[in-house]
Amino acid sequence: MTTRLSATNNRKMILTSAAILAVGVGAYGLGRVYPPLGPSAGTVGAAQRYVSSQVGEGDVTLGDTSVPQLMQTDAFEMMVHDANFRALARDPAFAALAQNPAALSALAANAQAFKALAANPQAFKALAQSAQAVSANAGAANAQQAQAAAAMAMNAGAFKALASQPQALAAAAAHAQAFAVLASHPAAFQVMAANPQAFAEFAGRAQAFQAAASNPAASSVMASNAQAFKALAADANAMKVLAADAQAFKALASNADAFKALASNAQAFNAAMNAQAIQALAANAQAFKALAGNANALTAAATAAQAVNAQAAAASMGAAKGINAQAFQIMASNPQAFAVMAANPQAFAALAAQPQALAAFSRNAQAFQVLGHQPAFHALVMNASFAAAARSQNFANALNTN
Repeated sequence: MTTRLSATNNRKMILTSAAILAVGVGAYGLGRVYPPLGPSAGTVGAAQRYVSSQVGEGDVTLGDTSVPQLMQTDAFEMMVHDANFRALARDPAFAALAQNPAALSALAANAQAFKALAANPQAFKALAQSAQAVSANAGAANAQQAQAAAAMAMNAGAFKALASQPQALAAAAAHAQAFAVLASHPAAFQVMAANPQAFAEFAGRAQAFQAAASNPAASSVMASNAQAFKALAADANAMKVLAADAQAFKALASNADAFKALASNAQAFNAAMNAQAIQALAANAQAFKALAGNANALTAAATAAQAVNAQAAAASMGAAKGINAQAFQIMASNPQAFAVMAANPQAFAALAAQPQALAAFSRNAQAFQVLGHQPAFHALVMNASFAAAARSQNFANALNTN
């Protein structure tokens, strides 16, 4: 029994040893085949982390980040939540309009003036061509001079008289709204211009002026045309404008000689200070302020305006190339739009060649009128990246998300 058990144990040991030997031989054989570079040596070292070569500046090219950066600005954030802007930007033709930011911003700032004009592409084109011609006559390098010349062309006689007294022109430009309402009461205004020192006391005291004008008999100066001053005092809008800029009385007195010279000739005064001319001046106050300080530029602009006026009246294409009688009629019907175009004729010439962009403005004129009063809108559209953004899918997504 003992002998049989011992034999069995011996057999198990032999089989186990044989199995271990077989595994060892198999492992050795496998090591000889893989890897095929021959036997490996010695010990197994610690595992090494993979290290790539360093990335240089030239190894990675970033895409254009200007549009994403634009979409992170406060102006974009404000506009993308504005219902008027979203309605405008979703118009299929808005992208075309956005390619001309200077004209886009100017259109918004003067939406009412361009509302009807934009619906007539042919008239718009004719006006844009006229603006280029006036700009060329006034010296295209000086946009302000061109803008002033455009307004002058609409009222050539008035500005011929005003150009003879640049100090009066400068005073009127600095207080354009006040002088515009005074010009709507020419009889009273002429008395004031002839006696400017007598009205200096009302500087900053518009209510005192209204009280005095309501009782003109108490003033020897006002009594000379009592009805005219009573009418002025009863004009609520005029009194409101004068109250907002009562320093206009001081400007009148500070340039007494210039105003006296104009008032000394009733015909010249009525020509210079007619309501339409002063309103044109008010619409382009900054241009005239700058121009009035430069007598040579003022004379040049007035001469250009007279030339344009004469050429248009004669339906000639001579020195004022591009302007004819029909174009002049359009100019006269749209003086503010024309003045804006003359300030940036190239931008509007490009816009005139894009009827789809004009149609987008015409369809959204009301939205433009609201947006034109928002600085964020002008800041956004004048950003150099806005044109590209308007064609971007991310821009469209942002509009739809909000």
